[in-house]
Amino acid sequence: MTASGHDMSLARFFGDINPVGPLPASGLFRTAERGVGVANLEGWLSGDTGRPRQDMGFTAEELGRAVIEWQLGAVSVANNHVLGGGTMRLDELTRELDRLGVDWFGTAERPWTVVCLADGSRLGLLGFVWRLTGIHSRLLNLAYLSVTRQIQQTRQLRSLCDFLVVFPHWWY
Repeated sequence: MTASGHDMSLARFFGDINPVGPLPASGLFRTAERGVGVANLEGWLSGDTGRPRQDMGFTAEELGRAVIEWQLGAVSVANNHVLGGGTMRLDELTRELDRLGVDWFGTAERPWTVVCLADGSRLGLLGFVWRLTGIHSRLLNLAYLSVTRQIQQTRQLRSLCDFLVVFPHWWY
């Protein structure tokens, strides 16, 4: 509980979620029964169920299980893996997240989202990927060394929320 009376246990933060690591069916992750899960989603949507596990493509089934198991309410797609399947796969991923009711953020067009928590407080989430990770695509919310744009985005988002969490991919 914060000094202002907001219950931050209503949000749970995960690091990177990707299909190379343990998936929800493994039973290694058991989350609290309440609260919205927030994570960095590393990967894209892939229809290939027979692929080698080093591939970062989620099947729709794996993504759906992850959303349910981790109670994901919002994910950052700003990372160096999300375009590994090409821009078409990123589009498919964001459409599937929309279908699953998961807020996503971290692209140039949608750098942030605001999630309403159960106690009525608003959690602002901003995602960006460092240009130093090798990402060149301007589809994502890219950060250069000056981070001028991300400072401006942080200021804009701060006026819309009670709490603000920034997901700078590689350095949390």
